[in-house]
This record gives sequence, structure tokens and C-alpha cells, in this order.
Amino acid sequence: MSIRYAWQAAMAMAAIAGVMSGCATAPRMSADQRRADAESIIQGWSADSRMAAAALLDEFGAPDRADSSRLVWLDKHLLDKVAVWDQIPGDESGTDIIEAAVAYAVPEEALPQLDAFSDKITVSQDRKEIFARAESQAEAMLALNLASEIVRGVRTPQEARDAYERALRLRTAGKVSPYLQGLTFLPMR
Repeated sequence: MSIRYAWQAAMAMAAIAGVMSGCATAPRMSADQRRADAESIIQGWSADSRMAAAALLDEFGAPDRADSSRLVWLDKHLLDKVAVWDQIPGDESGTDIIEAAVAYAVPEEALPQLDAFSDKITVSQDRKEIFARAESQAEAMLALNLASEIVRGVRTPQEARDAYERALRLRTAGKVSPYLQGLTFLPMR
């Protein structure tokens, strides 16, 4: 390939990369602008989703990404991602509006056990990230903590289901569980 064609190909690739990532010269929105945008977006959401989004806005500040149906925060409190939806696609109940993801190596042999535990837990294709969907951030944390215990062999799927229900009953009774307050394990980094 001649130098001229190599240069043209390089310029074309740079242009494509610029389009794919957004124009590098376009001004980025400030945190205040992103928060105002998010607050505007959630005004049309269902009441539960609006309340969950407002709580996450208070806790984490402006989201890193926002569109008409979802707000996303990245790298918050050991989590890779926290998202809130007006309604998650494919969730017939419409209640699992929060998704939390954490970097965590999952051996292939643990996948059936996680499936037996809960359909609220999914694992990335490369098995390096666990996702939990739930009604609240606290319940997502609970599911992630129990999934970690299953992977480490601390609990069986049935024991984890029982612990999940017990933690929710305790919360309803006004008691606090560390499983609902944050991660009880250190994610991969």
C-alpha cells in the first residue's frame, strides 16, 4: 500500500472513530447539566421508577449516561455500574427497575448454581461480571452478596434463596442487614 493510501485509510479510520465516540470537540455537559437533564427525563416515568431514580441521584449525583428510559452511573461504591429504568425490557412484572453490576470472576461450574438461585442474577458472557436486577439498590446488593457466596461455596442456591427472603423480612420488620447495605466482598479490579 502506498503512503498516500495508508494516510487516507488512517484519516478515514480516525473520522470513523470520532463519529463513533462522539465529536471530541463537542462540549461535554457539566455535572449540573447532566443532573438537570436526568431530572427532566424522569418526570415522565412511573412513580416507583421516579422515586428510585431520585434516590440514586441523591446518592451518586449526576448520572454518567441518560436516555429516555434509563439513567446509568459508572464506578460507584465498588460497583461497575448502577442503572435505573423506567421499566426494564423483558421484565413482565415491571418491578425490577434497578440493575447493579460488579466485576467478579465466575467459574463456569458455578453458572448452574447461580441460575438455580435466582433469575435476577445474570453473568456476562466472559464470566467476569455479575449483574443483579431488583426493586431497589439494597435488594440488588443482597442478590450480589448471595451470588458471591454461592460462587465461593459458602451457600447452596436454596440456602441463598432462604437468606434472601429472611433479609427482606428483617428489613420489613425494621432491622438492618449488612447484606442490604453494600457489598460484603471485594470485587475484581
